Amino acid sequence: SLAPTAEQAFPPATGPTGDSPGHKLLLLVASHVGNEQRLALLRRSLASMVAQRGCGLVLLGWSSERALRDAVAAAISESQAACREVGGEEGGVDLLAVEQPGRRTQFEHYAALLREVEAAARRRRGGDVRAADMPAGGSGGG
Repeated sequence: SLAPTAEQAFPPATGPTGDSPGHKLLLLVASHVGNEQRLALLRRSLASMVAQRGCGLVLLGWSSERALRDAVAAAISESQAACREVGGEEGGVDLLAVEQPGRRTQFEHYAALLREVEAAARRRRGGDVRAADMPAGGSGGG
């Protein structure tokens, strides 16, 4: 998958005082795509996020109806690729997506994102992370 890992989305502290380059903007998005209209809205939202300038991070927790899963995953993958293109000198947006099986509430999506962030922090500190630490569906858009 071309999706960034949590380690890439959350760069380690690099400054002399241990400060992190960080992100100026953190956007949490939770979405269940249940129909074509929701897919169109997600695509529009992703396009808006990709167009942002400056350093930002989007954490997207998502689920979809089975019939729409491939289309949602493709939209996310395309947006992640566009984020990398926009990046560079301008500092674009990093998009980390975590898929969950079946319909989930926004808070279940946020919990999965939190688990991914916590697992990345443990890996960065050299902690033992097992597969159970990863949210269902893993990271990435497909």
